[in-house]
Amino acid sequence: MRGAVVCTWWAGQNLLDLAPYIADARALQLVLLGGRTGAEVEGHDWEYLLTELGLLRFDRALGLGARRAGLMLMTAALVWGAIHLARTRRSRSPDAQC
Repeated sequence: MRGAVVCTWWAGQNLLDLAPYIADARALQLVLLGGRTGAEVEGHDWEYLLTELGLLRFDRALGLGARRAGLMLMTAALVWGAIHLARTRRSRSPDAQC
């Protein structure tokens, strides 16, 4: 169970990391790993993917959606983890009846 909570948190954090790059698909202004912007190296992955899918015009909305989904997943993971922790502590307490 704890592993699923951690993986949920991690998936949300990954979406937060992707969101700026998704939103930058048309502008190509973010600096990439090579130290140059997408405009300087003829685009980046998200520009290619969204162009191929015919969704390039929605890049900013998709980036915002990825950010919100990431925040929701991370929040859900915290709540899920807290509930799991409370249930585990309650079942291990000396007062708990089996």
